[in-house]
Amino acid sequence: MRPLRVLIQITSDGRFAYDAYRRFIQLFGKIALGVEEKEFDHILNKTKESVGAKEDTDLVVEHLKEICKQYLTLIKKRAGIPSPRPDDTTKTRH
Repeated sequence: MRPLRVLIQITSDGRFAYDAYRRFIQLFGKIALGVEEKEFDHILNKTKESVGAKEDTDLVVEHLKEICKQYLTLIKKRAGIPSPRPDDTTKTRH
């Protein structure tokens, strides 16, 4: 996950980096793999409810890391393939 680490280093903002990664996973899963958006929303909303967050911006880095893990598990389960990691996005799969 080198690009994620680099983004954290450049911005000095782990929350921003993990939120961007969360959004990337969600869009890739939805658009490229056909995972329904409501499944991602369910994970996000359940996490927000369990930590007492009213808005996405109330989530801290640890919450976003956990959401990313759950999103990746969802993609693997629904699409049946390993999900993308930031360092995989430039590789061509045949």
